[in-house]
Amino acid sequence: MLPTRTALALAIALLAAPAGAVTYAQAQLGVNPSFSGGTGPVNTVLTQPSSAELSSGLVTGGANSSGEAHAFAQIGTLKVDGSSVGSLASVARASWRDDFMLNLPGVAANTQVTVDFQLLFNGTLTVGSSNIGSASWQVRADMGGGAYDLAGDATLYNNSPVLGVHGYVGTPLGTLHGTATFMTGQTLPLIVELTGAAQTANDGYGGALATSSFDLSHTLRWGGMTVSLNGVPQSQVIMTSASGFNYLQAAPVPEPGTGLLIGLGAAFLLWRRRMAT
Repeated sequence: MLPTRTALALAIALLAAPAGAVTYAQAQLGVNPSFSGGTGPVNTVLTQPSSAELSSGLVTGGANSSGEAHAFAQIGTLKVDGSSVGSLASVARASWRDDFMLNLPGVAANTQVTVDFQLLFNGTLTVGSSNIGSASWQVRADMGGGAYDLAGDATLYNNSPVLGVHGYVGTPLGTLHGTATFMTGQTLPLIVELTGAAQTANDGYGGALATSSFDLSHTLRWGGMTVSLNGVPQSQVIMTSASGFNYLQAAPVPEPGTGLLIGLGAAFLLWRRRMAT
């Protein structure tokens, strides 16, 4: 494992609903060089009613370190991406929270149902071969409050001799499945969170600058759900939500903004140039 702080435990603010908020989208960034110099660290959070987006731009630090992070959140869809070069850690987190209610026609309120839901998830993790490099992702989802109903995570480690493991370790990318049980006719919370992280450091064996990146901007989006009563899937379900999103269906794939693509493209090209040196 990494001898320094783990990638998903970096010091960015904990997710929390603003006072009085029922529905929100939240984006968080933490880009922290290990040595002083350059632009210095970036740690920020943005919470909006239905969509939020943050981009750090290129962050630089001592020992030729650099990195960037980007997070996009809207009800039903999350995207994060970022990179790390030298001795630095980048984290991007996106989440949404909504209130929803389920009812079955002709069935009394406070009847227990089981919900099977999906998150459609795709992306890439990359690490360079020199020094310490790791990239990781984590997904959490909760329907109805209480414990997580869906949890997945994975880390890609490079071949540094300092690390105890190498390669991809954890949940495969792809469709993620969750199951929740609750009562009809009750207003309940739904929270979905996606975190990506890239971490690099000097392992003392020399070589080129360490590099790592996470590109989870291929999206994590809601994939729909099936409601069952006594083990029987129900064809007629009444779904309401505070945001107006229909969780019975999959979210459409959103199109990114042109300005954001230009900015991320420039940061990616600079990162690739650093990899080549």
